[in-house]
Amino acid sequence: MAEGSCRRELELEIPAEEVTKKIETVAKEFARLANVPGFRRGKAPVSLIRRKFAEDIKGEVLQSLVPERVEKAVAEQKLTPVSQPQVDKLDFNEGQPLKFRAVFEVLPEFELGDYKNLQLEMPALEITEEDVTKTLEDMRVTESSSTTTSRLCSTSRLAFSKTISAT
Repeated sequence: MAEGSCRRELELEIPAEEVTKKIETVAKEFARLANVPGFRRGKAPVSLIRRKFAEDIKGEVLQSLVPERVEKAVAEQKLTPVSQPQVDKLDFNEGQPLKFRAVFEVLPEFELGDYKNLQLEMPALEITEEDVTKTLEDMRVTESSSTTTSRLCSTSRLAFSKTISAT
């Protein structure tokens, strides 16, 4: 990873004891709420619940532990993420530490130079009478409108058509 890059990758690990404790907590919550045939609500054994709802329990554990750990690591390293962390390389086996990688973008780090003492050279601008005349003529053409009117002449039966430009 280049230091000049805004992309950061954090290799994180959650201790096995913390993961096991969270699995137990989630499994007990599932056991309390689950409807399992042959058992009253909340009375099914946790071991049965852990087998029956293994994937759901795993998903719930990951949803609670991973964002919490990423947030803690970002705060410890004093980073300012500008994108949502993407989690990959997830290694989750029961009884072992949970390992994963979080990838995200951060604000770029830069030093502001001495901009207050900069001198700006403005080129001399020469406007001639010809430039003014050309600009006025261009504006006249752009802003003008044409209307066509037709009238009958009172002395004859001829109709005249005249285009009037408002310039």
